[in-house]
Amino acid sequence: CILEFIYKPFKKTPPLFRRREHCFRQNRAFKIDRAKDDLNYRPLVSIEEGLKRTAQWYMDNNYI
Repeated sequence: CILEFIYKPFKKTPPLFRRREHCFRQNRAFKIDRAKDDLNYRPLVSIEEGLKRTAQWYMDNNYI
């Protein structure tokens, strides 16, 4: 991540590291069809609401 090189001379911690960047680029989507069918699973939170809450958590904890 270019930020690591930019921040290094200033002895500051960059907001994004290569390992964190790699994590964000990975697809973490999973299908829940079998859980719905076999276990009668019903999500309590919609995907839209879950993404909104996740983004808010990252902002509240200074990750973005």
